Amino acid sequence: MIGKLRHPLAYSLLLVVISICSPCGVDHAEAQSVPDAVIPVGDGPYALDLTSDGRFAVISLLFPPEDEDPNVIRVDLENEVVADTYRYGRRLIRIATVNPDLLAAASSSAIPVVMVNGDVDRLTVVNLDTGQEIDQIKSGQNPSNVEIVQSGGAPLIGNASNLAIMTNGTGGSLSFIDLDQLTAIGEADVGDDPRDVGIEPGGRYLFVVLRADQAVAVLDLQALNSSVTQATGTPGKVKSDPSPYEVSRVGVGKDPATIQISPDGSLAIVANLTNNSISILDITNPRSPRIVRNPKTNSLQIPVGVQPSSIAISPDNTRAYIANAGSNWITVVDLVRPEVLGIVKIQRPDAAVASSAAAVKVSKDGSQLIVAEGGNGANLLVYSIENLVLEPLPEVDIPDEPGTTTLLERAEDEACGFYTAGLTLQEGAEEGLWGMEVLTTAGNRLLEGGLNLGGAFEEDAKNPGFGAFNIANEGNENQIVSITIDATALPTEGFSPENLGVSVQIVDAARNPVTEEVQGSDRVELEAELEPGFYIVRIKSVSGSPRGTFLMSLLTQFVDRPGGGFQGGANVGGFITRRSNGDSTTAFAGFCLSQSQDVVIRTEAQTTRGPKGSGPLILTLRNRQKEAVQVVSNSRPNPPPPDPPPAPSLAGLRIDLYVDDDAGPNGTGSSSRPFRSITEAVGKAAGRGDVILVRPGTYSPSLTGEVLPIGSRGPGLNGIPQGVTLIGSGSSVTIIDAENGLRSGSPVNAMGVGSSNVRIAGFTVRGSSAVGLFVLNADNVQIDHNYFEGNGRFGVGAQGTGGLTISDNVAVANNETGISVAATRKISVSGSATGCPSAFGACIIRNIANGHARDGILLTTGGDYHILNNTALNNGIAGIEVNNRNNVAPLNSTVRGNLTANNGGILFPFAGNGILITEFAHADVLSDNQADNNRPGGIAVFEDSSATLVQSNIVSNSKQNGLVVQKRSAVQTISQNQVVNSGLSGIFIDNSSAVDTIANNLVNDNGSCTECTAAKGGLAILGDSTVGSVHMNSFDNNSLGMQIATNSSADSITESSFDQNETGGVLVRAGSSIPNFSSNSVLGNGGLSAISIDDSDGMISLTEVSSTDGTGVSVYSASDLIIEDSIVSDSPLDGIAVYAGSQLMLKSVDVLDNGSSGVLTAGEGTTASIADSEIKGNQGYGLNAQGESSITCSGSTVVSGNSPGQTLGNVQGCN
Repeated sequence: MIGKLRHPLAYSLLLVVISICSPCGVDHAEAQSVPDAVIPVGDGPYALDLTSDGRFAVISLLFPPEDEDPNVIRVDLENEVVADTYRYGRRLIRIATVNPDLLAAASSSAIPVVMVNGDVDRLTVVNLDTGQEIDQIKSGQNPSNVEIVQSGGAPLIGNASNLAIMTNGTGGSLSFIDLDQLTAIGEADVGDDPRDVGIEPGGRYLFVVLRADQAVAVLDLQALNSSVTQATGTPGKVKSDPSPYEVSRVGVGKDPATIQISPDGSLAIVANLTNNSISILDITNPRSPRIVRNPKTNSLQIPVGVQPSSIAISPDNTRAYIANAGSNWITVVDLVRPEVLGIVKIQRPDAAVASSAAAVKVSKDGSQLIVAEGGNGANLLVYSIENLVLEPLPEVDIPDEPGTTTLLERAEDEACGFYTAGLTLQEGAEEGLWGMEVLTTAGNRLLEGGLNLGGAFEEDAKNPGFGAFNIANEGNENQIVSITIDATALPTEGFSPENLGVSVQIVDAARNPVTEEVQGSDRVELEAELEPGFYIVRIKSVSGSPRGTFLMSLLTQFVDRPGGGFQGGANVGGFITRRSNGDSTTAFAGFCLSQSQDVVIRTEAQTTRGPKGSGPLILTLRNRQKEAVQVVSNSRPNPPPPDPPPAPSLAGLRIDLYVDDDAGPNGTGSSSRPFRSITEAVGKAAGRGDVILVRPGTYSPSLTGEVLPIGSRGPGLNGIPQGVTLIGSGSSVTIIDAENGLRSGSPVNAMGVGSSNVRIAGFTVRGSSAVGLFVLNADNVQIDHNYFEGNGRFGVGAQGTGGLTISDNVAVANNETGISVAATRKISVSGSATGCPSAFGACIIRNIANGHARDGILLTTGGDYHILNNTALNNGIAGIEVNNRNNVAPLNSTVRGNLTANNGGILFPFAGNGILITEFAHADVLSDNQADNNRPGGIAVFEDSSATLVQSNIVSNSKQNGLVVQKRSAVQTISQNQVVNSGLSGIFIDNSSAVDTIANNLVNDNGSCTECTAAKGGLAILGDSTVGSVHMNSFDNNSLGMQIATNSSADSITESSFDQNETGGVLVRAGSSIPNFSSNSVLGNGGLSAISIDDSDGMISLTEVSSTDGTGVSVYSASDLIIEDSIVSDSPLDGIAVYAGSQLMLKSVDVLDNGSSGVLTAGEGTTASIADSEIKGNQGYGLNAQGESSITCSGSTVVSGNSPGQTLGNVQGCN
């Protein structure tokens, strides 16, 4: 059996290809790991730690069932019970235990646990023995994690030997907390968005995970200690560039989230959240860590699962256990080789569906694996490590390296089924190395008719291209392989196309030359007699040659007769670049299939190849007619840089003051003698109605003497007067650069407005250490046609305003959020901007907000908001977030006509949506928005929030759920939406939520996430949730059409289709009900049943039901079901099957032409009552009552034409 092929980098300049063996050295059993203990802990576990004595596990719950329910759970591991529960704030994202034996005597009994609450800039210190909150200590901006470091007495920072080190995400810093004194020692800048920190056992070097930099920075704690002491004292913040304490930095994968140091200090393991991989660092020399390559594939990262987010290492340093938030397994990695040994499926003994893992720990003695499940109704699972059953790692999707397993057919009239698999660079992707593997799976696995492979090579004998193949046959005969290479030069700076020259050579699997090098220009031909085995054809440019593309044709036959072939698949790789017009070159493999079969295609780019690898790739599979059969792109594409807004019009404006950065001193503000600084002009403005025109130039503290924040009131500042218009000559030419300046040692805004009726337009505002432009307690302010970039927190911020208009701006790559507005007041606005209403708190319209670590647009803390026709792409949490976190005043919003794409899933696996209404916020209207490729959700009404109308939105390609109503939230109407291609459910309603009406929606093709185990399908109503009416919807071609579960209900489900779903049309289970399921279509569904009713009840009428794989209608577990005036037909198994004490009533139902019994009952107490129905043409008994069950008929019921007979068992009153 030929295993999977891989093609790593090998010796200098040679890309060696895939070895042909599958993973070995691990015994995988059929059985599944079963936990020794299952301890219920609640909803939404996220962080997990063990006490220093190993007796307790401490778990934080991110989303408790109710707003004031406990969110800290202490579990007694010896007795396997919950010992204590507590409530500490909201959004509890991290928790860490402290060893009290190492603390000073005065504080040792007071500090067992420290915690981090999201969006609260402080560390909470708690004594869980008493439940008492001891203290809250200030940290930096948006802390994301905390690490406890206890040296046993040796000072670490200052005189502190017991530290809590906090990573401050958007603050870009570390905070150091002295746990003995409960004081902040200092804060040190470290890089872009630190997410976690580890320390090597020697106690000198810190390893800081920098998400945005995709790197781990190494800090010298001694130098850092000196910097904190000398620069800031206690407390303080180090500001230094370059850093005097960073000694090295090493690149890892995308969005690294967490790090663990092995107990012996030899390795650091980093989880790359959006790469679905880990990076292993050799830190035996901690000053200069290096990436450990996978010895089998030579790749720089090891795929482990979807969204790896927690790591535990065994005390003997030999194993790492990785929890994957998006997969239902723990990945076990051998740290000695290193390689993946297998996975531990996370499975509760009583659960039919597997669950994911939020966090993982190894017990102090290394004997137990302790796992906190993710999701609702979660448990703490305790496994015996010696009894773990390892299963093979499933195929893991690696973003930017698209792959597929797809059925390719050979038509009967074709000599073979011919296809090409082509790769191109995604828009904006960088050139680099790549590889592609094509594997056949059926029959003799031969590729007939030869191979065509294509790619590119670099100039001047640098990185080559290659093709690889395997020849094998039952007779172990040699074969002749004929190879033709056609090369074409690409424009290459410094090289002439006339000097194109290529060298071609065949090497074997051990990289030994099989042929001499053959050189040529545009065509090279080579023929060789080869023994059965694996071979690589290397194509590289000769010295002095430009780069180029190649087309390789390979043919083979036996030495003395026709026949033979390429076995198992093919490989191709090399260099991919762009042509002079910017279009990507195309790399491809053309192959011919002897029979229809699944073909597996895998690709490699930067994740596998490392820094020299190409950027994201697009895979296109074409047939013989060159028609696209499948296009696969699994990247989060970067949007093109937005154009600057057009310059604001000066029409109708009378210019009162002029500013010019080239002006001389002593200006008067006239056109001929302008002011040199904006600060001066603002100070000289008379007030209402004055217009200040700022001419093209760059305005900054160092160049023009600006005093920050420009326009704000305060000591030493010139506040912009009421009614003034400050207008630039266009954002592309009028630059305000705050130069990352400070004011009195603290971050400062670039601009500020504290007066009403002010307009700011036509500027680029950049380089603020805080906010680009902040509006405070001012009404009727207009911010338009500006470009905000690279500011320390927000591009635009506002608080306490009324009638605020933010229009036609661009906010890109500000450190935290593009546009953030809080606490507005609804007032009337005369002459409001086009598209805005006549009265509002804030109208945010036609803006672009892309590429922020948190939200594109954030509206919060009460007020009235209209968010209209904006674009928000590639933000870390939400494109648009409306939250009312403090719930002090009502928050109402209208969110209409916005485009949100590629947002979320970067900072935390749980955080992200295209549009998010959350924490007591309300949306009057959510309509006409587009939400594409957001993670985890598309549009969500979440956590005690509400919406009146959710209508006419297009929600596509959400990584988990498309439209979400969750956590005690309510929506009146969901109508006329299109929700397609969600990884889990199209419409997801959960956790005591309610929707009045779901009508006229198209919810198709959802549930595509193969490795996900949560509810998948068109519509899910779960967890004590209710829906009034479901009317005239399409729930077709999903994984499952509709699921209603766990004490949930839909009062009326009418005139909807649940057709051609993969695993069933309708599932109602766990104490749920569908009292009026009428006039629906449930046809052509796969799975065990088209309709399944389990421990629930329902009424079905005027409905057609069929299954392609199983039973039409199945009724389980003491359920009650009435079916009237319906047709159940053409299922391959039973028409209707009733089990386990369930009760069925049929009236005027046709049960026709099913593959087994028409109606089957089984189990004690199971009954079916049939009236005025027809049971005909079934291939089993018409009525079949087994195992102490019974069937009774009344009225004009007809049972006929069934084979082998009409009735069997306890059937009464039926003809």
